[in-house]
Amino acid sequence: MPTLPTTEIGLRRLGSAALGGGAVVLVLAATGVAVVLEGTAPVTALIAVALLIACAAPMILTGRRVLRAVHAAQGGPVHIAPPYAFRVEKDEIIFPPWYRGRGEVWLLSQTTLRSRRTRRGAVLEMRAPQRRPRRFSQSALALPVEDVIAQVEARR
Repeated sequence: MPTLPTTEIGLRRLGSAALGGGAVVLVLAATGVAVVLEGTAPVTALIAVALLIACAAPMILTGRRVLRAVHAAQGGPVHIAPPYAFRVEKDEIIFPPWYRGRGEVWLLSQTTLRSRRTRRGAVLEMRAPQRRPRRFSQSALALPVEDVIAQVEARR
């Protein structure tokens, strides 16, 4: 099973390849638009151009995300995801910072936790006023979802 590279140089190569591949696909899409506008191809060819753009966008976004993670690491270990989901201290739930944004602190008294079952397994859903909901799959947590909820509720 293929995995993401873990070294900085491997991640730089992955990010650069994604950006470069996305740029090539965008050039093909631009060529398609030019051919359609010139009138040498049917207008229905725009569907193919739209598909090319739909393929290029995720490639470019992935390349940017990976290269941003490498840049944010500044010589240290490169984390594509935060080192942990959250931690509870005193009367607060603390979410760690990572390359996509700053960390957050939620008041424990204002946070509601709920367990949901999906086809892929259990999901912990956390909500607080004026915050976007956070969801963590069982694989992102060190303990089962029900145990996490029980431990957090015991600290209230």
